Amino acid sequence: AKLTVTHADGQSEIMTLTNGVHVVDYNNDSLECPGSKQVPGLVTGGQLRLITQTLKGTSPVTKVTLESFNNAVAPTFVAVTAETADTTAVATK
Repeated sequence: AKLTVTHADGQSEIMTLTNGVHVVDYNNDSLECPGSKQVPGLVTGGQLRLITQTLKGTSPVTKVTLESFNNAVAPTFVAVTAETADTTAVATK
């Protein structure tokens, strides 16, 4: 799968999620890969995986595009979430 993140400043970041590195076949719950981790207990057959990608750009994100990349496979994503830094937070001990 290809993940393209577009920032408000016009810059884009492109990440390729590679089979066997970031993702594996949903139907085979015994498969593992180093770029994600299995999330147990969400489906009764197959597997779902958690993938974390850190962005390099600091400008706000305006668009996220997920697409099949260089093949006929249709990747399926259950959810996409974003974690933002709170610049007004004060560190506590």
